[in-house]
Amino acid sequence: FAAAGGTGVIEITANSGCAWTAASNATWITINSGGSGIGIGAVAYTVAANPTTLARTGTLTVAERTVTITQEALTCTYELMPTSQSFDATGGTGNVEMKTNAATCSWAATSNADWLTITSGGSGSGNGTIRYSVSANNSPNSRRATITGGGQIFSVTQAGITCTYQLSKTSENVPNSGGVVEVNVTSQTSCTWTATSQAIWITITSGATGTGNGPVAFTASPNITTAQRQGTLTIAGQTFTVTQSAPNALSSVSAASYLAAIAPDSIAVIFGTNLATRAEPAGTNPLPTTLAGTSVRIRDSAGTERLASLFFVSATQINYLIPAGLAEGAASVLVTSGDGTLSLGTITLTNVAPGLFAANANGSGIAAGLVLRVKADGSQVYENLAQFDAAQGRFVPLPIDLSNATEQVFLLLFGTGFRNTARLSDVTVQIGGASAEALYAGRQGDLVGLDQLNVRLNRNLMGRGELDVLFSIAGRSANPVRISVK
Repeated sequence: FAAAGGTGVIEITANSGCAWTAASNATWITINSGGSGIGIGAVAYTVAANPTTLARTGTLTVAERTVTITQEALTCTYELMPTSQSFDATGGTGNVEMKTNAATCSWAATSNADWLTITSGGSGSGNGTIRYSVSANNSPNSRRATITGGGQIFSVTQAGITCTYQLSKTSENVPNSGGVVEVNVTSQTSCTWTATSQAIWITITSGATGTGNGPVAFTASPNITTAQRQGTLTIAGQTFTVTQSAPNALSSVSAASYLAAIAPDSIAVIFGTNLATRAEPAGTNPLPTTLAGTSVRIRDSAGTERLASLFFVSATQINYLIPAGLAEGAASVLVTSGDGTLSLGTITLTNVAPGLFAANANGSGIAAGLVLRVKADGSQVYENLAQFDAAQGRFVPLPIDLSNATEQVFLLLFGTGFRNTARLSDVTVQIGGASAEALYAGRQGDLVGLDQLNVRLNRNLMGRGELDVLFSIAGRSANPVRISVK
């Protein structure tokens, strides 16, 4: 019989008049009918359910004969109640009930994760209670583990922690020269984070990803725009704002005329603040492109960038040579000082921008130049146009003597910005309102960027005193300067 038990019938064949009896030798086998009889008959019996996990054998004695009854063992069944439980990240304790169908049904419980620990009731027979503890989850990720007992599974699901992030600072001001910034992230040990830049001029150099506490470093490139700018980074989900100052303003003009128009391959001057960390003149030939750590970069209207050669730098002034070959039109001038400070301005480049140097280096007044006197015998004498007056602290004119009719006298004026003159016929000169003959307008030849204008002096200027010299090329006028004639 199966463990569930059942009923059975034993048929008896005997001669008429022969008496017989039936008896059970096991308490779990009960004779229902046919306990005795005469001749042919039947014995009905019932086999009770087997409550044990062991097979058993019992007998019936029927008509003096033994009938053996065999019954299978009970098959154990197991049930865990409940079948699952959820915990938050802090963890906790709990219990699950083991239900069996027999007191002899043995079982053992095991966990498949070290954070889910069975604290008692790890094994037993029959019904029992399994107690367990759940450790704190320090990860932001949820997790699942199981306890298995009697072939049944009890599931435990635990939520991850809610990560929190804090930055050591949320903003930074950086100079126009740029620089490196570091910000620290504070978070739980297993919390991951990323750092990204939303500005092309801000580059993350380290700490683009991290876990727990860690630093993020980034660089801000120099600001070569004309205005202050802001950019942001997203660090561990937080917004970090970078504010960068605009370059210092500068102005640049022709070093001779102090006019805004400047020609390529001419001498120019920059005025501003913090242009250099110290004053330093050039001491080499060819001229350097860096002095005291300061450099000047020109970007023309075609996008071409070139470094300028430098004559002199100081905190407030730079004398420099506009690079040759730049395109006409608006151009930017970017000064980078030795400490990284940026200054930015614009100039207008034109192929010819005549300017004449003044002896007092202010773009007006007595001209910077020489007088060439050619005598009747062909000998030549150079004379100064000005001399320094210590009492006045400036140069004053030396009158030019035109009284000797046998001599030819020429005015040699120094300037810049007119070496690209196409034709001498485009050059006009007036002295004291009268036209004068221009003999040469072009490179001076000895000094970088310096140009020279040669003019014949007419004797009809004699006795007129201080006179304005007006010089133009194809309608583009230079700054007026003065000479003195006896």
